[in-house]
Amino acid sequence: PYMRVYERIVDAQWESIYARFSNDVLFICENSSTLDFEVPGELVNVFKPASLMQYKISEDKTAVTCISFERPLDYGFTKEEQEFLISISKLMGIYMDRIRNKEMLADEIEYSRDVMINQQVTNYAVHKDSYKLMFIGDANGKQQIAEEDNMLCYKTIMGRKEPCKNCPLTGLRQGKERCAMESYFEKNQKWLTSTATAVKHGEKEYDFICWTDVTAFVERMKSKDILTGQLTVDKFEKAVEAKISMLRKPQNIFVYFNIPDFSEINDLWGYSI
Repeated sequence: PYMRVYERIVDAQWESIYARFSNDVLFICENSSTLDFEVPGELVNVFKPASLMQYKISEDKTAVTCISFERPLDYGFTKEEQEFLISISKLMGIYMDRIRNKEMLADEIEYSRDVMINQQVTNYAVHKDSYKLMFIGDANGKQQIAEEDNMLCYKTIMGRKEPCKNCPLTGLRQGKERCAMESYFEKNQKWLTSTATAVKHGEKEYDFICWTDVTAFVERMKSKDILTGQLTVDKFEKAVEAKISMLRKPQNIFVYFNIPDFSEINDLWGYSI
């Protein structure tokens, strides 16, 4: 409970603490009671005046992180002790940065996984200028390293004997840094939009491919007339047949007819007719 109260005190008086490190990373005070830092009466016996040494290990726009060391009042810190404690502070700073970077990386990986699941994106990487898989990531966010050398993307993923005709890697082979193509995935009967990007991290180079299922969009586009926005004749007939098949007894009369030269009506009265 004392620490929670102390944290609220620090939050309330953070500006004065922040000012300590405006010109230097090291702050030393032989008597902490001389600081502009108010301690509630119930904590006076817990946080007694002491010799204080603080070393700043990191800073950003919203916070300063420092390591604090305390000794009994008026003992102070010798030069050798200061150098020793500064070394400890730097080591702790490096350790904390690594933890922070790991946490940020973990958050970024989790976020990327959520994006892939949300958008149903499948991704994989192949060695530069080849079809040999390095790793595969499915639409559920699972990552799998390709363990066998003979794992080729068009065989393992697409279930084909030869490279895909509309493979976006073709564009990269022609010198492009990024290439997108649409293709039909016979194995799962889906339409895909695939994008390939040439990636280079230092000396490591590989080609990264993402594809997403656009079958619903393609079917929606195929089912509607571009000009009127209504169902195409084929989709309309199938919808009517499905509707009629659901009726137990004939309850309606359906009339379907064609008007020759209907385009003249459109030209005269507009396409909303």
